[in-house]
Amino acid sequence: MDNSLWYDAAGNIQAFTTDRAIMAKIRRSYDFQISATYYGGIGGEITALQYRVPASYSRTIRRMFAVQITS
Repeated sequence: MDNSLWYDAAGNIQAFTTDRAIMAKIRRSYDFQISATYYGGIGGEITALQYRVPASYSRTIRRMFAVQITS
């Protein structure tokens, strides 16, 4: 699965994932806002989501996504 994390201009973390298990975990346990929704395939199904995560959750999101935050 494709996961990536980076800081935006406002100092928040942008979190991109194609992993449906991570999407379900965030939906179930956290109140992160969706920044972008990526659609693909024949049925126009959701292929990836991008979340805006407060910087205070940096350790949590790094462990969940198993990647480091890039600049």
